[in-house]
Amino acid sequence: MDQYGKSIRSTVSDSQTSQQNFVSLVSLFCRKREQVLHAGRFENKTGNEADTVMNLLDILDLKGMVFTMDALHCKKTLDKILESQNHYLVKVKANQPNLLKALEQTLLEDEPVDYYREEAISRGRMEIR
Repeated sequence: MDQYGKSIRSTVSDSQTSQQNFVSLVSLFCRKREQVLHAGRFENKTGNEADTVMNLLDILDLKGMVFTMDALHCKKTLDKILESQNHYLVKVKANQPNLLKALEQTLLEDEPVDYYREEAISRGRMEIR
């Protein structure tokens, strides 16, 4: 199960200020079925992506699924996923240097329990997971 968040460009208001408002969509996509299971929306001045994802998890009431998401969700969403008897994979990039360094150190110290690699072409580019 993949989680995607995208801002809708044509919804920007207050574009001349540093506190722009816009609508974003968040979707939960099931790769196996190749379909969006549910989607939610929020305005950045009144909501956020992590809370929207947690609401979607409550609505769907899924068990035993593996969710992929980025490091934005490390604080609240991951606890919610574990509480709902699901699993997660988090994408950590160099723009989260402290988290990346902590994970690299952990990987150097501990032996992996298991390993999985997937290669696929998506949106015209090679993705390695």
